Amino acid sequence: MEFVQSYRSFLSLPKPDKSLVNAKRLLEKVKVLMDQENDNSTIAFEIVADPEDLELYIDEKQISQILINLSKNALQSLQNQENGKIKIIAGFMNNDKKYIQVIDNGPGIPLDVIDEIFVPFFTTKDTGTGIGLSLSKQIMHLHGGNIQVSSTDYTVFTLGFD
Repeated sequence: MEFVQSYRSFLSLPKPDKSLVNAKRLLEKVKVLMDQENDNSTIAFEIVADPEDLELYIDEKQISQILINLSKNALQSLQNQENGKIKIIAGFMNNDKKYIQVIDNGPGIPLDVIDEIFVPFFTTKDTGTGIGLSLSKQIMHLHGGNIQVSSTDYTVFTLGFD
């Protein structure tokens, strides 16, 4: 049943209902939610919006869903690690496009699976459906943007907005 629900939500994503959203307030909301999830308070959670008055033309609920999903994944990857850190940054790229990054200092994503993580129903976890990252990719596509990942010293998910 969980699989069917996940599949249904994957197929029936509504078109984004975009409005101008203050990036710093958005990140603060995500941080409040993640502080509640973070029962292992040894994980530091930081947010940065540069400039502080940065606004994004997005569907706030959909982008929040992505940020919560990425933050939960980061929290899970840091479960048994000392000095765990998660940082969410919103700002401008060199080409004046806006971005949000979710960065963690966890063990990273193995090279042999990094190309698979956005494939629907692919998962490396014992629980979960493998729908979160593919849903995130679809939401970013509907926003006219993209999502990318790199995982070397840090794991960095970048949401790029046009």
